[in-house]
Amino acid sequence: MVRSWLFIFLFSIALSASSQFSADVWHDGFLVTNDRDTLRGQVKYNMEANSVQFYNRSVVRTYSSFQVFYFNIYDKVLDNYRQFYTIPYKLKTDY
Repeated sequence: MVRSWLFIFLFSIALSASSQFSADVWHDGFLVTNDRDTLRGQVKYNMEANSVQFYNRSVVRTYSSFQVFYFNIYDKVLDNYRQFYTIPYKLKTDY
């Protein structure tokens, strides 16, 4: 009984360690900035930092969510197309 639980536990750890998250992978896609520039290449996003990284021709550029209108990727992990839009809002600092 203890061996079976140990096997299940070790198997679940190995399975979770091998899985990838979509935010950790470079995806084929394009990015549209607020200046309406369309950039095609590899795209990687980070929801916690509110940033999008763009890679093309050995140059990596990082854009904040305030500089991006939207971006579209083909998610290799989920095997599906995904679209992300920024929602404009104003920050109030007078709390």
